[in-house]
Amino acid sequence: KNWKLCHGGALDPFAQGLLPMLVGPATRLFERLHEVPKTYVTTVAWGSETDSLDLLGTVTERGDSSALTP
Repeated sequence: KNWKLCHGGALDPFAQGLLPMLVGPATRLFERLHEVPKTYVTTVAWGSETDSLDLLGTVTERGDSSALTP
């Protein structure tokens, strides 16, 4: 039998946590999944640029971020 399958999250390579998978009739619950409150935690490092524009790249530029304030 062929089953429908969908995921309820981002396929971000840097994300951590659960990636809910909905199979078969449960795929109809997908819209309700987005109503569930989510929390995102991030760290920002100012002053560097990488060749891939993410944290895994090689630093290509450095700037002075000491003047930045919240």
